Amino acid sequence: MLTNLAPEGDRSFRLPSVSMPVWFIPYQGSDSRIDAVIDTIVLEPDLGRFTLTWRASLAMRRSCFDIRQVIAGEMPLGWQRARKYGTKKHYRSLGELVAAKQRRPS
Repeated sequence: MLTNLAPEGDRSFRLPSVSMPVWFIPYQGSDSRIDAVIDTIVLEPDLGRFTLTWRASLAMRRSCFDIRQVIAGEMPLGWQRARKYGTKKHYRSLGELVAAKQRRPS
């Protein structure tokens, strides 16, 4: 519990307990899920807010260009299942989706 943060007197709050998983998705090989840890807390009592910053790290095999995507936060089980089995197609844009649908034979 933090106290005495504001000029008008005592102000207190509890830091939230938030899980922050980070998914590292390489071009080749399997995905890695790492639980990030809180690294920095910024208190701004005059604005009535605080900011938490998490940190996660992954040892690179060769370079940072081996990683295709990094995703922070909880992902639904459906997303995890689609990643594992490749059952969901992802498009970079709505235009790419429309073009793919037009190319498909009816």
